[in-house]
Amino acid sequence: MAPVPFRSNVTWQVMHQTVPAVTSARLYTPRNWRADGTRDQANSWRPGLDALRQIVADSEALHRRVRAVGGLWSLSPVAVLQDHVIDTTNLTESVMHLPDGALLPSASNGRPFVFAQAGARVVDFHEQLMAANFDLPTCGASNGQTLAGAVATGTHGAAIDIGGVQDYVVGIHLIGAAGRHIWLERASRPIVTDAFVAMLGAELVRDDTMFNAALVSFGSFGIVHAYMLEVEHAFMLEEYVKKIDFSVAMQLIAGGTIDTVPLALPTGSERPFHFEFVVDPYHRADNSGGVRARVMYKRPFAQQPPDPGGVSQTPSASILATIAGLLDHFPGKIDRAILEAAVPFFLNLEVPIVSKKIATPAAMFGDTSLRTGGMSMELGFELTDVPRAAKILCDAAVQNLYAGVLAFRFVKSSLATLAFTRSPNPAASGQAQRIVCTVETDALATDGTANAFNAFWANLDAANIPYTLHWGQKLRQDPSYLKRAYGAALDTWLAQRRAWLSTPAARRLFSSDLLDTMELSK
Repeated sequence: MAPVPFRSNVTWQVMHQTVPAVTSARLYTPRNWRADGTRDQANSWRPGLDALRQIVADSEALHRRVRAVGGLWSLSPVAVLQDHVIDTTNLTESVMHLPDGALLPSASNGRPFVFAQAGARVVDFHEQLMAANFDLPTCGASNGQTLAGAVATGTHGAAIDIGGVQDYVVGIHLIGAAGRHIWLERASRPIVTDAFVAMLGAELVRDDTMFNAALVSFGSFGIVHAYMLEVEHAFMLEEYVKKIDFSVAMQLIAGGTIDTVPLALPTGSERPFHFEFVVDPYHRADNSGGVRARVMYKRPFAQQPPDPGGVSQTPSASILATIAGLLDHFPGKIDRAILEAAVPFFLNLEVPIVSKKIATPAAMFGDTSLRTGGMSMELGFELTDVPRAAKILCDAAVQNLYAGVLAFRFVKSSLATLAFTRSPNPAASGQAQRIVCTVETDALATDGTANAFNAFWANLDAANIPYTLHWGQKLRQDPSYLKRAYGAALDTWLAQRRAWLSTPAARRLFSSDLLDTMELSK
């Protein structure tokens, strides 16, 4: 294979500017073009694959670490590396309709499968799916990430019976050390034929434990070229947003179950597709309306007029932009009085009341707006711990002048070993998994917010409430936290990485400073 061009000593920074800029020795930008400028008409993704394999080989020969970067959407240093980085955002080819003979007869369950390179931005990939009358089963609230970035950090939505983006991945094309590249899928659910794997030129590996470990591995198992995704036929979402009291929100999840009947929606007792509530910690008293409950139901697809904005109303990137804008209005010290006035303002702006809205998932979750000045962390909890955790988080927020809201979302627990939405004791693939809660802390990057984040961790520890943290947001860079959060699952993950990357040099090749700090790179 021909050498891949690169730029030397390139300085770059994550999009939200929450991590200091880094200078990388090499920045590669592979494309799906051959060296002579032609494309592979039969398999348009092949030049990109060849380039990735060559980059890994070159890095290995130079004893440099290597890591893929995509949309640079993470607020944590999970993608940061000073050695060799690969900008994958030109590797966006997908196969919406797989050729005959690619799938095993046993794989079909009535849902379509799509082969997609890992560098596609989720928002763009969703548009490609819609053109083929398909949809993502779920996605994040803001979708500037690449597919690999979303999967590798455990990005999720609030689809209570689906889970995160990684939970509809059924195959991984993974490039490791020494030129080895494999097609990895679960032994309990084989998907593709030998002919498909031969077409890739890869080695077939079917192993549930390795697959679950590699899913959420933030670049530390190697370079992901592509995924096989089990997607949905096109559908619509019917949305309601209602103002409620904090006590009612706690009632909806009392006893470790989700019950939306007290919301008195026209849908009655129908089980929601998507459920979340967003809390203003400064207005929790009854009759203050300090909470927005957002509920969605899955509906058959119907043609809709073009959406004028395509902007999510979920507090993620867009609320970061809004709350960062407070800096323009309050350049001095932000005190409690200001927050008690400002937080309801942007809660009303970002999560307005909706009596009924029907739109495609892409229109509901199409936000890729961005403005610096915000900070976000996301915690994962067992559903039964949420009432106690909610009080602790809200109390600490007010005491420390936290400049933001708390978004509680509910998803199916993940089988991915280090997903922050995982079950502590993952069941065998296919068995029922329970619902877990994530709490996103979107806030203005002030001293009060930073103090609140530290208080969240300390107070939860003191109350003996276990929690996990989203790998792509503000992280507690403390290996003892990881051991408490993941227990035996962490040992399983490390063992699988050592088995796949079987030498110290191979493990170092795909490590980083963050992995070193968290004691994950050995």
